Amino acid sequence: MATTNSSDASPHELRSFTVKHPKIPEPRICTLGVQLGPLDRNQAQFLLITAAEPEDKYETPMWSRLSTILTSHQLQTPNASGDYTFYMKTYSENETFLQQMTEQGILGKVVGTPEVKQGFVSFPLVETKISLKEMSKQCAYCERWEYVMDENRLRGCSGCKRVWYCDENHQKQDWKEGHRAVCGKWYV
Repeated sequence: MATTNSSDASPHELRSFTVKHPKIPEPRICTLGVQLGPLDRNQAQFLLITAAEPEDKYETPMWSRLSTILTSHQLQTPNASGDYTFYMKTYSENETFLQQMTEQGILGKVVGTPEVKQGFVSFPLVETKISLKEMSKQCAYCERWEYVMDENRLRGCSGCKRVWYCDENHQKQDWKEGHRAVCGKWYV
């Protein structure tokens, strides 16, 4: 069994936790990243994002994509109680992550729901155990993720509440470049 540390919240409520992959020697401190799409498509994506900004500007902060979209099994996310659910890839690069994240109170398997089998793999339905405000977001304009040591959190669109921005300038630029056309369609 992999070793894990308890999860921590940063001063501004962004939750970090430690995950260890059996094929990588060092554990990594990560956050649960979220990218919300239009409600009519239910395409929320959940990712492991490094908790600290990479020193190399060309290095991606995304460590692993946790969620997969199964067109045969549509989800309403968030559900009626406000929790986010998704089908999780638990093979290969995500091996042991569900168990570790469950132990740390980040994710949990949805009880009573069978795994979806496709070919040689199975996808369990999982739900987030932390709130949306504890998850890392990505600026819809410049695509920068927020990190645990950031002084300020990204600000959400007050219309759709499904995209976030570094600052007001990025929000205005994104509005001009296309968010205006989809914002009204993304209402929660």
